[in-house]
Amino acid sequence: MMKGTKHFLHFKPISGKKVIADFNGGDVTSDAGLLFLRELESELGVIQRIADVLPDRRHQSYVQHSVRQLLTQRVFQIAAGYEDANDCDHLKDDPVLKMACNRLEGSLASQPTMSRFENGFSRTDLYRIAQAFLDTFIQTHQQPGYYEMNWDGRNSAGQQVSSGIYLYRIQAGSYVKTQKMVLMK
Repeated sequence: MMKGTKHFLHFKPISGKKVIADFNGGDVTSDAGLLFLRELESELGVIQRIADVLPDRRHQSYVQHSVRQLLTQRVFQIAAGYEDANDCDHLKDDPVLKMACNRLEGSLASQPTMSRFENGFSRTDLYRIAQAFLDTFIQTHQQPGYYEMNWDGRNSAGQQVSSGIYLYRIQAGSYVKTQKMVLMK
């Protein structure tokens, strides 16, 4: 007869509390993969990078959930197969989703809050999100070395810009430099 062994997975703490997964029974969830996704997000920082470029247009005295918290909740819900914002109401107190979103106290966002969040993005916000994805891709895949980038004289909306002086910014790790560029046609 085989004896059971104890195997544990230790995750990063949440609000100073240990998070350990074991495989010896107890309460079971089908969404525990969100804890792995949380670990991956903490390494890549995609959600944080996107949250950093999104303006918060809400009246701050009424805000209970930061842009990052809302974005994290929505991304993790979609990853777990809950594609509708309607699912927020029955998931807002789900313990695994709350752990994945680093929110042990209080509830996650409700359906009306999430719907307002999802529908509040402008076209400019969508370009910023795309840029954040691109920045993350480049940062995680680019090897150190010499790189050249050509600009075709178009803005983020794809429209040709006029001749003039433009500012550009180079960022590599903690190195950041802004310089002028002259575009002549």
